[in-house]
Amino acid sequence: MILKTAQRWQYIALNPCDLVTPPKSKKQEAAYLDEVQTAQLLQALEGEPIKPATMVKLLIFSGLRRGELCGLFWEDVDFQKKLVTVKRTSQYLPGKGIFDKETKTDASKRTIKLPDMAFEVLAEYRKWQNEQRFKLGHRWENTGRIFCDDYGKAISPDFISQWFSKFVRRKGLPDIHIHSLRHTNATLLIASGVPLRTVSSRLGHTMTSTTANIYSHAIQSADEAAADTLQDILNPVKKKKPGTA
Repeated sequence: MILKTAQRWQYIALNPCDLVTPPKSKKQEAAYLDEVQTAQLLQALEGEPIKPATMVKLLIFSGLRRGELCGLFWEDVDFQKKLVTVKRTSQYLPGKGIFDKETKTDASKRTIKLPDMAFEVLAEYRKWQNEQRFKLGHRWENTGRIFCDDYGKAISPDFISQWFSKFVRRKGLPDIHIHSLRHTNATLLIASGVPLRTVSSRLGHTMTSTTANIYSHAIQSADEAAADTLQDILNPVKKKKPGTA
């Protein structure tokens, strides 16, 4: 970019980088869990501390980024309609601390519907949080945040990343990171036949092509399943009559 700017400002006649052929980078597939591994992960969460366990479950159910999850307030949740609205993302920077900012793109501002089990988990967690609030009394800071520290204040997204890394190793689960839960959500939806545009919208991607590039493995699996389904439709196995060999 420096050289492009220098050329545009006519400090140099030619950008030498234009003559370079960059090496092709090998495309790496997003790490994710299949449906069996996801069920094992959810089972392993039983008996774990309720705050990180709830966060992990919601990341699986929603496909949110960790910053979007930490940026949720109770007012963003509609228990009656089973909706969650993403309005902001929470970040941490050394010297600045934890702060909220606008979502990554306009497309990232979205409202998504979650399964009943997600709201069952949230309801149980809200009950626990209210009990903590009652115990702390005036020491509790009523910020309205869903996920906060022991006194109601904002927590760094690194909290759940660090906890999850230790949890995976402790339980002997596949070597994945917290962002893999977002990939797991998208992969399972695509493999289940959910339209790519719908998955892209739920993830907050600006373009469907972004979703297609990241989750090409899931699209290929869904395509193979579609071919098998078409085979069954167009060439059904004829039932044999009773008594025939």
